[in-house]
Amino acid sequence: MSLRSASEGTDELSIDQSATSLLQGSSENEAQFSSNKYPYIRRALGTVALLCLFPISLVVIYGIFQYQGKQLVPKSRTFTCGNTTVDAQQNNCVYDPLAVSWVPRQCLDSKSLQEYNDHGPWEYFQNKNRSGKIDPLDLGFEMYYTTIREHVVHCAIVWQRLHRFTTGSHKNLVFTSSLSESKLEHTEHCSRMLIKWVDNFNATKLHELGTRNNPGFQTCSIAEK
Repeated sequence: MSLRSASEGTDELSIDQSATSLLQGSSENEAQFSSNKYPYIRRALGTVALLCLFPISLVVIYGIFQYQGKQLVPKSRTFTCGNTTVDAQQNNCVYDPLAVSWVPRQCLDSKSLQEYNDHGPWEYFQNKNRSGKIDPLDLGFEMYYTTIREHVVHCAIVWQRLHRFTTGSHKNLVFTSSLSESKLEHTEHCSRMLIKWVDNFNATKLHELGTRNNPGFQTCSIAEK
């Protein structure tokens, strides 16, 4: 009895040790599997996160550039005199004989206009033969003629006005209409006219009617500070 019991006890002990070894081996395998498995999972999750963050980053960067771009471009208010004298009067425009145009009151350069008037008095006529004299307060409703001297003074003071528009107190003002005296074509025209009169100066002819004026309509923008 005792030998069999000892043998049976030995067998049971061996079975328990084998089971323990199997369990330990299984745990070690699971641990090894887990240690090999998790790095791949972490890398996969990291890749997914980067793929998700990349488009978000692009959207954020684009938004920053858009915002900065808007900040660099100053806001402005635009004023127009339309295309007719009725439009001009309804839009609170005034006729500027120096610009030969209806100009929004908000954009009128009164200083240069006053200087222009100080070199007068100026006469305006409906016809080149000096018939149909027009009151200065009634200018802007029809074509009219002025003297050559008026044309010379016009060019000289317009250049002063242009300088103020670009560097002085009016540098936040931009005229956008095609009839603006700030256009290069107007400067070239005045330059040619002055050179012509310097080369062929005749004081008596300065008072002849030689300039035909067709009133225009201006549009301007003022940058907000």
